[in-house]
Amino acid sequence: MTAKYRDIASRIGTRIHQGEFSIGSSLPAEMALASEFAVSRSTIRSALALLERKGVVAPVRGTGWVIRSTSQTQGFAHLMGFAQWAQSRGMQGGGEILERVRAHPSAAEARDLRISTRDHGYRVLRVRTLDARIVMLERTYFPEWLAGHVFDLPVATPSIVQSFGASGVSVALGRHLIDSVAANSVDATTLGVRRSSPLTRVRHVAVTQDGRPLWSNDDRYVPGTIVFEVLAASQLSPGEAQQ
Repeated sequence: MTAKYRDIASRIGTRIHQGEFSIGSSLPAEMALASEFAVSRSTIRSALALLERKGVVAPVRGTGWVIRSTSQTQGFAHLMGFAQWAQSRGMQGGGEILERVRAHPSAAEARDLRISTRDHGYRVLRVRTLDARIVMLERTYFPEWLAGHVFDLPVATPSIVQSFGASGVSVALGRHLIDSVAANSVDATTLGVRRSSPLTRVRHVAVTQDGRPLWSNDDRYVPGTIVFEVLAASQLSPGEAQQ
């Protein structure tokens, strides 16, 4: 039953995220869902309980299962990679490399990595998925000294953080900057949105445990798929507030 209820949770979640149900509305009754998916009611309950843990739905007495959120929430109290965050929420994060080329860094990338714009490095374009649904286009720039690691990455790479860790490179995620950017032609084609439509952009820098810059990221999310949550300092322990 394990794989079945997770698959059903993913399918129901996709319908919710695509707007079939609005926040505050109810899902069909458990018996109706059991009939639709040709499974037992207990399997449906397990699927809905998984969505409840993700903050997507909630049981309401006399009403049934009500939509709480049409987006996924990612917090920054503990910084982690996309795949690690997805796993922590009971979801499957995926990634596929579309392009990797040798190039000069932009001014922002050079500043992040403490190199010159005249230096060479490697730019990797990767599409990211959440339970097999495309949610983000990731642009990562690596300095020249990481060339071997970059070209060792398989095309289907769920987690660069884990891949580097397996190669003996310890990774710590650092500063995150969140803003909005208009979709360019590559964004629009890959993410299935209109050109110039607003995308949520998250930029971050990864470093080694001793502070040496590893890469600079520019992540662009499909609207309505991820909500970023920032806790006030008063809600964090002293150790968390320093991260």
